[in-house]
Amino acid sequence: PLSLTDWVQGPSANELDAVAGLVVTEERLDRMDFSYPIMERNVALVLYADSEPDTVNMNGLVGRRVGVIEGSIFDIILSRYDEITPVRYATYDDLFIAQSMRDIDAAIGAPHSAEETIERLDVEDSLRIHILDDLKIETSIALRPGLGALRERLNAVTVGYLVTEEYKAIRLSYFG
Repeated sequence: PLSLTDWVQGPSANELDAVAGLVVTEERLDRMDFSYPIMERNVALVLYADSEPDTVNMNGLVGRRVGVIEGSIFDIILSRYDEITPVRYATYDDLFIAQSMRDIDAAIGAPHSAEETIERLDVEDSLRIHILDDLKIETSIALRPGLGALRERLNAVTVGYLVTEEYKAIRLSYFG
């Protein structure tokens, strides 16, 4: 068993050799090693229904106020773009209520969470979900430093199994 806090900290913080399902970030690369990606996730861009873009990419957000869940991987991604102003919210409800009131220009987040929240809040008529063309989030197995042989063994397996269409279909059926 592993608490969410320990899971997010990765193997170097909790004396474990490996923790599956972590997003590779610059900060984490300084403290741990990673396998090849085991999962690739899309990023949802939520815009007003009356502002359909020609292309859906991060460049289209330059100069805009973009809502994001505070402390999420999406917040970390936005912090890499000096030209985009992040506006942080505690929950998806707060985020999409603010967007439906036009307090922000756009929002990014997990597609499934965005879809579920927008539907529950009954704001489908005013907000549209798009998938960002130029951004994917890759998740890997994090390893404590010094386990290069284990990383290579994992890499040999992940290429042949975890990134297959069958694995993606199973994950989609369970987690959306």
